[in-house]
Amino acid sequence: MNFWLIVTATLVACEFILLLPFKKKFLGIVINSKKAKSVLLSKKISDNWKEKVLPVYAIKIFTASFSLLFLIFICLTPFAVICLLSFSGYSIFLKTLSSPEVTFGITGISMVYIFLRRKLQ
Repeated sequence: MNFWLIVTATLVACEFILLLPFKKKFLGIVINSKKAKSVLLSKKISDNWKEKVLPVYAIKIFTASFSLLFLIFICLTPFAVICLLSFSGYSIFLKTLSSPEVTFGITGISMVYIFLRRKLQ
């Protein structure tokens, strides 16, 4: 019973990963970090201007990081729901979910599912 619940949660989480804008948020962090680095290391830009623009980049990086964290939590909700609905108990299900065999199984199922889904599109 737990096996099929874990497989179902894995497939739903994979769909969330494919549908949510992870790449956009991650690229936003990278681009703004590079811009902040270039401003910080530039000798042509005055310290006064750096003091004004770096907090703007920091806020952009923070909001993108926070939204990326929120997207990760969304992807973990199928597992949280199944933990709450599990008939074997919350602690037993969490121990099962955190075992290395199940972790490798989830990884394998996810990789195969995403590969097949991308091939069939």
